[in-house]
Amino acid sequence: MSRAHKTLWGACALFIASVPAYLYANLIGPDPRYTGAPGDNQLACAACHSGLAKGGPINPAGGAVTATFSGGSFYTPGVAQTITVSVSDPVNTHFGFQMTARLESNLANGQAGDFTPAPNQIVLCDNGSFKGAKGCPANAAVQFIEQSFAQSPPSATPYTFTWTPPATNAGNIHFYVAGNAVNNNDQSDAGDHVYTKTYVLTPAAAGPPPTVADGGVLNAASFAKDANGHGSPVAPGSLIAIFGTFAGASTADATTVPLLTSLGGVSVTFNGIPAPVRDVIPTGAFPFVNAQMPFEVIPGTVNVIVTVNGVQSAPKPIPIAGAAPGLFTIPPTGQGNAILVFVDPADGIAKIAAPTSASASIGYPTAPIPRGQSGFFYATGLGVMTPPIDDGKGGLELPLVTHFANAKPTVLIGGITSHVDFAGQAPGYPGVDQVNIVIPNNAQTGNAVPLQVQTADGTITSTAGATIAIR
Repeated sequence: MSRAHKTLWGACALFIASVPAYLYANLIGPDPRYTGAPGDNQLACAACHSGLAKGGPINPAGGAVTATFSGGSFYTPGVAQTITVSVSDPVNTHFGFQMTARLESNLANGQAGDFTPAPNQIVLCDNGSFKGAKGCPANAAVQFIEQSFAQSPPSATPYTFTWTPPATNAGNIHFYVAGNAVNNNDQSDAGDHVYTKTYVLTPAAAGPPPTVADGGVLNAASFAKDANGHGSPVAPGSLIAIFGTFAGASTADATTVPLLTSLGGVSVTFNGIPAPVRDVIPTGAFPFVNAQMPFEVIPGTVNVIVTVNGVQSAPKPIPIAGAAPGLFTIPPTGQGNAILVFVDPADGIAKIAAPTSASASIGYPTAPIPRGQSGFFYATGLGVMTPPIDDGKGGLELPLVTHFANAKPTVLIGGITSHVDFAGQAPGYPGVDQVNIVIPNNAQTGNAVPLQVQTADGTITSTAGATIAIR
């Protein structure tokens, strides 16, 4: 299948040594098999380009095409990684590329893994068709990822995209990449420069399977445990901490919302339902993964499975309650100053309800909150919301929608019931709830007044230890 309007890539090159590296580039990228890989097209350029003056040599001095792999020189079966391709040239500023991945056992026709293009990129099958949702057909399985510019002039490199390796160990995998730097005169001439390079990724050594510690799934705010030292029930939608061993995982923290269901090589399911993952800390005395319990999980006993680089843990049963509140504190242990924010009427500044002397250690303005003052604090574990919230999104929609806890909790300040104005999703923070209250006029004062949250039915109360300062 030949694609028309070939104007960007202007160079075809001679066959150098034994490397078939002819490139015929165009506005939407070259046809398949112009990467320099074994079995790629050697002669097609001759139909419209002939002689050294038409194309110029491959890999002329001064320029290069390079690729970097997020997994370094290794791949983990089934675990996607990011590839970045760059083209440099001492003269030209308009670039294109094509890359393919081949099995070492069949370098000419053995497709290795699957490419996922970013914007302004496409993936072609060996027959010239575009890769569809089901991949390339079996009789044209080799894939070629390349640029696809919709604007003019075309953007410069680098190009970044995703490659997912085969699901099982496929041995060494060879990547062939070709880059073209053209002078943008819409001609195939000696001013256009062609570069090629190859890379080899080897399979990462398989580590031991991950494990989930007995009783190792806890409320990520309170770390509440039962009398046996096991994690207390957690609730749908809540932020949870999973303790165990996660050999082969990479330390990672989610930096954007929505949260993804795979991070640092780790994924988590509850009764088969994928959970958004926020943090992966696989080293240290207590390795853990922070994730959001999916809202779809039905209260009862469910099985949690942690997968690291395609290797699953044994299922671990854990208890799920409809609601199981825990309070976020400073330090983040559930034992300390709760994060209750209010606007101080003395100066109009937003502060945390903590001793005034705690500002430096907390890193935020602090003061005791006055009786009768409104404020809000952060918790997790209030359960399902109305309207419903997509897992991992934290209710971040446009226009903004307020999500209310289906069952409004009771808030106790020094044992005295506080008026609750709102209880629901903290906008933009998956797994984090916000509770707006008014401090009772008869609340006790001091720098460490207990703050607790109780489920609407009174069956579960957050652990003691969270406090606020009241004046």
